[in-house]
Amino acid sequence: MPGHLAATVVLGGGELLMFGRIYAQVSGIAPEHARARYLSVYGTSWGFALVLAPLCATRLIAYAGPTGLWGTLALIALLLAVAQPLVVRPLLGRPGLTTR
Repeated sequence: MPGHLAATVVLGGGELLMFGRIYAQVSGIAPEHARARYLSVYGTSWGFALVLAPLCATRLIAYAGPTGLWGTLALIALLLAVAQPLVVRPLLGRPGLTTR
């Protein structure tokens, strides 16, 4: 029980430090008239991810084993790293964008 409690405290502290900055970034890239929509979509995506990720991961580990799971996750991370500049570059050129 102490280990679970410590992990919960560390996770909660990390979320406190992380989420304020992330939501500021999301509202910074959103046009002023659409900030509520951007924040709603961003928050909802976390809810979907929290449900779908464990379901997909357990299915993948059952069919492909640990190597298949981690290989697939590494491939997805690599694809997202390659795609990120393509998504971010147009956003950085928009007038009025705040990146802090």
